[in-house]
Amino acid sequence: MYRVPRRMIDETFSTLRSCGAGERECKLYWLSSWADPKALTEIAHPAHDASRYGLTIHDSWITMFWNELVDRGLGVRVQVSTTWAS
Repeated sequence: MYRVPRRMIDETFSTLRSCGAGERECKLYWLSSWADPKALTEIAHPAHDASRYGLTIHDSWITMFWNELVDRGLGVRVQVSTTWAS
């Protein structure tokens, strides 16, 4: 089971609300270190283009993100995403 700090829950909902605005899909990732994988520590919000039908993450962001994960000893543990419903 993951340990999720309250600040991450608050940041997650704030990010999803502002990004998706009830009109578009949005996605983010919960990260933790490889030394303590169950202790989630931060959120990554990818650069993306979105509509109510889906989203596309920018290729340049993906490359930068994977390099940053390696450099900082972090891993993606959870993907959080919204969907738009009429």
